[in-house]
Amino acid sequence: MRNATIAASYAERQSLNGSISYPGPSVTTFTSTYDTAYDTTPTLASLAGKYTGQAGSSAQGVQSATVTVTDTGAFTAVEADGCTFSGTASPRSRGNIFDQSVTFDGFPCEFPGITLVGIAFLDVPNHRLYGAAPAGDRTNAVIFAGTRP
Repeated sequence: MRNATIAASYAERQSLNGSISYPGPSVTTFTSTYDTAYDTTPTLASLAGKYTGQAGSSAQGVQSATVTVTDTGAFTAVEADGCTFSGTASPRSRGNIFDQSVTFDGFPCEFPGITLVGIAFLDVPNHRLYGAAPAGDRTNAVIFAGTRP
């Protein structure tokens, strides 16, 4: 684990820009603009489907994965290494964000038998799902980015 300093500025509904500095000369900058897809009302019907993409964590790296979401918000997933997990998603009252709870099966999962809680964002026009669930101590997280046809 490397210590880092993050500095950023934001303009509401416009941008988030900043930098991440590591000890020594390493600095990474980032810029972003507001995505109006956030203004879409989240619904379980819009979330339902099969997404294929990439899942990963800092310890296990990135690998292909498939996530299938039902119209009730229940989901199941399988990663290329055979790790399977399941959970539930529920829409928040505002913003196109879903709260999610993810429970991992046993080996070869990085978090065997552990439940992580995080969020998911659905880019409705592009049928793209992004999810993140941090470990309790915030030293690691599981992420997913996938597309539904």
